[in-house]
Amino acid sequence: MKHTLTLLPFCSHLQLSAHSRYEPPPRSSNPSVKFIQRTMRSPAGSGRGFRNTARNVPFRGHKFDLQQGGVRTPMIVSWPGTIPDGQTYAGLSSSLDIVPTALATAGVDPPTDREIDGVNLLPFLKGEKNGEPHGFLCWQQRQWDRPNQRPPGVNMRTLHQFAIRSGVWKAIRNDQLIADPKAKRRPWELYDLSRDPSELQDVATEYPEITERLAAQFEDWQSRMHPIIQTSSANPKK
Repeated sequence: MKHTLTLLPFCSHLQLSAHSRYEPPPRSSNPSVKFIQRTMRSPAGSGRGFRNTARNVPFRGHKFDLQQGGVRTPMIVSWPGTIPDGQTYAGLSSSLDIVPTALATAGVDPPTDREIDGVNLLPFLKGEKNGEPHGFLCWQQRQWDRPNQRPPGVNMRTLHQFAIRSGVWKAIRNDQLIADPKAKRRPWELYDLSRDPSELQDVATEYPEITERLAAQFEDWQSRMHPIIQTSSANPKK
């Protein structure tokens, strides 16, 4: 495996949490296997577990949420002889980065007929570049709630949740109706992840300039995305 780059992103379907334990396979003399064992046993990364089955403490949220418990997951990268073994890289990255990283590893230029949102992570993992691979990352998806948490008469299929992360700052907007341009805008929440990784203290009113900057960045990103498609089966009574 010396000339093979291995990328193992954790999916939200894997029910690991801060309290989960992983039983490693038999020990191996291969340093890349040791790296995987150490990483899998580490409780530092949330596994984005299913609702009702996993506790992602200290992070808030679960699968389908945009809080850290729903979007922060570990990824294991191994390339013996090229990427140092046993290191931890905490730069802002995404599964979007897998394609450009794999292309760069294979010496293949990315396609020019489409925009590739991801970043080649190899220079960062090899120590050739410092800083963050992304200046910011955005998320937008449907709002998901347990049936017993849905307000009466509200069609959950029309509500979305937004989030943007830039450095230590993260802004979130929940329960936003975006199919109707006249719908009232929900307020943004702001969290300083360096001090509040559990996202329990909304500081949007304390740092309005940061909240406004992130909101503007998100709206610019959103304006370049495809419009939301509402399914014909949406029933406001459900």
